[in-house]
Amino acid sequence: MCRKHFIAFAVMAATAAMIWTGHGQETSIQVHVDMVSLLVAVEDGEGHRVCNLQKEDFSVYEDRAPQEIAGFTPAEEPVSVVLALDTSASMKEKIELIREEAIRFVTMLKPEDSLAIVSFANYVNLAQDFSFDRQTAAVEINAIQAKGGTSLYDAISMSLDGMLGPDRERKALVIFSDGVDTVSRESTVRDTLRPAKEKGAAIYSIFFNTEMDSDRIQRSVPLQHPQTGDYPDGGSPVYLDGRRFLSKLAEASGGAFFDALSADDLGSAFEKIALELRSLYSLDYYPTNTNRDGKFRKIRVKVDHPGYKVKTRRGYFAPKMAP
Repeated sequence: MCRKHFIAFAVMAATAAMIWTGHGQETSIQVHVDMVSLLVAVEDGEGHRVCNLQKEDFSVYEDRAPQEIAGFTPAEEPVSVVLALDTSASMKEKIELIREEAIRFVTMLKPEDSLAIVSFANYVNLAQDFSFDRQTAAVEINAIQAKGGTSLYDAISMSLDGMLGPDRERKALVIFSDGVDTVSRESTVRDTLRPAKEKGAAIYSIFFNTEMDSDRIQRSVPLQHPQTGDYPDGGSPVYLDGRRFLSKLAEASGGAFFDALSADDLGSAFEKIALELRSLYSLDYYPTNTNRDGKFRKIRVKVDHPGYKVKTRRGYFAPKMAP
């Protein structure tokens, strides 16, 4: 258990006004500076989570330029979590295991964490809106059935844009899927990867290989390799691409990617995610670069402790001024 310290800053979007006088006229130019919010995880040299750091222990750099930290929230403060579960037909063989481990994950969250549950197959379904009620969450997870296609991209877009919006400061998206989208109607890969970099939500992806289970379902023949996720001959390109997509999604957001190659791996992945959600810091700053040029800005966070490892999102796209 980490010691709990709390420093709260009321942080709002800043607007700076510059006055220029020419030919007897006064012109007001408004320069908007949008706050950047980061979720940061820190580990010591032995891989243990560090959750007793203070604001003064952190330094933030944007494109190598130092930034002043305007807001800081310590580890163990509540997080808004969206749990997005792939419930397509490819998950049918393991649906009982998926329900069991998802419910166990829900019980590992802090009571103060707000949880929403999304399931996705042919369509995206909001099984439970944000709530602190874990019993209802378990009921909704147990009611999930596996059938249909996979609207993965739509589920991610709905979660990032519609549910984990700017009104939620500390937020995370936990995705369980094989990464293979088959029926999304509204979103594409591009529609998901860019928001992953700029929405401020930490994304945790669990890749659950269903290649052999899908083949069995499609062919109606016995499964030759009953273990979950074992890749014979490296696996097919579509599933390898799905795995890479989920990995990129997590990396872009500063979250983490997990391979669930067995039932034990699945439980371990959910457990590691729950533990990390308990040790996330929030850092906010107003960029010194106020250009609204739509360019990508690289972010680096350092801590004043040798040997500590810091994880956060790589950067964000600056807002682009309308033509």
